[in-house]
Amino acid sequence: MLDQNLLNSEDNDNNHISSTRRRNNEASKRFRDRKRAQIKANEITIKQLYQTINRLNDKVKQLTIENKYWKLQINKLNQQRLESLLSDIKSNAQSSSNL
Repeated sequence: MLDQNLLNSEDNDNNHISSTRRRNNEASKRFRDRKRAQIKANEITIKQLYQTINRLNDKVKQLTIENKYWKLQINKLNQQRLESLLSDIKSNAQSSSNL
């Protein structure tokens, strides 16, 4: 009887150890699966961020070119205005000296 109880106790211990190992293995598998899913989600996010960076860099280049164009246009317009004002001043100076 004592031997039977001892055997039952060992069986229970073995079952408990097996059950614990099984639960730990299942928990480890779930953790690994979640980790893989998180890594995949991070890789997708990184890819999207790189695409956004490239798109924004292209936009910066485009706007830089556009900015240079408009600066040149403003400089040309300012030059024309200055030449026109200078011409008007010279004309006024000649008119007043003729009087």
